[in-house]
Order: sequence, then C-alpha cells, then structure tokens
Amino acid sequence: MCYYERFEIYKTKMKESIIIPFKPMAKKGLDCLEACLLSLTNHYRHEYRAALLQCFNFRFRKNPNRKVTSIGDHFDRIPSNIVLYLNQFYGIESMPYDFGSPKEHFDFVLQCLTENEPVILLTSSYYCSWLQSYHTVNQHHFIILIGITDRKTFICSDPMIMGEHLCEMSYDDFLKGCYRSHRIGRDIIPTIQENELIALTRNHLAKLDLENSFSKLYHVLSHTQTLIDEYQDDAGHVWSSLLDMNLGYYLTGTHQLYAEYLVFLSTLNNKYRMFIEYANTSITLSKKWNTVRNIIYKSYLKDNYQECLSMLLKEVEQIRDISIALKTNVNRCITSIQV
Repeated sequence: MCYYERFEIYKTKMKESIIIPFKPMAKKGLDCLEACLLSLTNHYRHEYRAALLQCFNFRFRKNPNRKVTSIGDHFDRIPSNIVLYLNQFYGIESMPYDFGSPKEHFDFVLQCLTENEPVILLTSSYYCSWLQSYHTVNQHHFIILIGITDRKTFICSDPMIMGEHLCEMSYDDFLKGCYRSHRIGRDIIPTIQENELIALTRNHLAKLDLENSFSKLYHVLSHTQTLIDEYQDDAGHVWSSLLDMNLGYYLTGTHQLYAEYLVFLSTLNNKYRMFIEYANTSITLSKKWNTVRNIIYKSYLKDNYQECLSMLLKEVEQIRDISIALKTNVNRCITSIQV
C-alpha cells in the first residue's frame, strides 16, 4: 500500500464507535468459516440447526499436496455442505468480494458496518493479535467484523477460538493481513419446520461412518513419529495442525455437537428419551479424545512418542468400541421409531 492510501485511511476519524449488537456462536468443533457463517445465520434467522448438521463428520483422505509419502492417509475434516444448507433452509448466501487495493477494501467494510451489516473477513492469522499462537504460523483465517472504534480499530469476533469474546484489530493489521470480505445475502424463504428438522437430524445421525475412520486412524497414529521426524525443523507445527486441532479440537467438539443433537431429539417426545443416555456417552467420548490428545502432547514434549504408542492405541481401541456401540444403538433406535 502506498503512503497516500494509508494516509487517507488514517484520516478517517469516527465521531463515535459503531458496534453492531451481535452474539457469536461458541461451539467447539467448527472450523473458522463454519463458525462465522453459523454465527451470522443465527444473528439474522435466530436458527441454525439444519446447517450445523453438516459440520460434524470426519474421514481420512490422501492429501496430494503432502510431500511426506510415508504417512499415507491422514486425518482431515470432510468439507461440509454448509453453504448449500444455509441457502436451502435459511436463504443465507455468502458473497465474496475482492478489491483492487486495501483502501477499496477498507471503504467497503466501513460502508457495510455503517449499514448495520457484519462482514466476514478473510485475513492472515498472523495479524490476529489477540492470540499468541496465531503468530507462530501465517495461514488464512476467517473472522467477523462487527464494529469500528474511534481508536482506529475494528471490533471483531473470532468465534472458532474466542467463542463469545470480542476482540479488536488495528487498521494497520487489517491493511497488512486482509485478503477479501464476504457480505451476507439474505433471501426471504419459509422457515424450516420442526418435523423437517427432525427428519434431517435422524437421517444425518444414521449416516455417520465410524469403522473405516478408526481403521485408518490406527495407521496415522502409528506413523506419527515418522511424520515428526521428517519435519524435524517444524515438529511443533505438525503437533499443532495435525494432532492438536484434529484430535483435541475437532474430534472432541464433534462429539459435543453429536450429543447436542441427541438431546434435541430427546426433548421432542418420550419415545426419544433414551437419547439422553446416548448423549452422555458422546460427552464421555469427547473427554476420552481429549485424554488421547494429552497423551500425544506430553509425549511430544518429552520426545518419547514411540514409548507411549501402545498406551495410546489401547485408549483408542476403547474409544472405538464405545463409539461403534453408540452408533449401533442410535441407529437401532432411529430405525425402530416411526416418525
């Protein structure tokens, strides 16, 4: 950015702060774009559950961009169909905008905020100053801009990491890190009916695949030391991206979301009451995945992963058995109960 453009932006003097009333969604297990989109859907529609159904499923896939061939398949999130569901059930559309200069981008965001419209910002995590770990890697990250202050800062929400807590981003960090913004389009469509949401929930819970994922998870965990060895100079990044986020955030969060839907079904009718017990089992599984995460993290710090591997796989075996039994019980109940 040239000096003139930066000067023009810094001349912008807000007479008063603009802060749009906004409550982010604090749900563990969502990626940053999912968390932003669902938060804004709830902001505009006061409902989000049909789209949230698309945010908790996992698989293993081969990453063609990974240079390390010895790891084979590795754990990853399934790309969700959340964008399609948001449009189908809530009339919500995420519309990306690219700009010729940071000045154009700044003016666009300012216009949206003055019109009482939050904006999803794609930025570099390096310039999200509210979390120290963001400064260790430079990767794309979605946040929501909901206001601007007379201190030349944006009020923003980072719902994936910070939950309901709001943060501030300086003009300077915005200018250095911004890539594009997403404005939310809203069509008027009929409100999703409760029976339709129940059917969606039942169908999605019945489709979750566990056994194939567990068989490949053993492969990943067994070869994690190889991966860390081949990335000796960046072992910390291997830990944070492959292990901590996938095992400690996505898997624990997925089971919390799964429990939320089981509780939702259980409150509808007495015939679903057994789902409360299954929800408690899912919460237990979330805690067990966190135990696995802690075992791996301690082994990383002590550099004795191979020594911990048998204990780790034994813990995963227990999780596998409980998970498959849970899936079997939920499926049996879903198929036996007439809607």
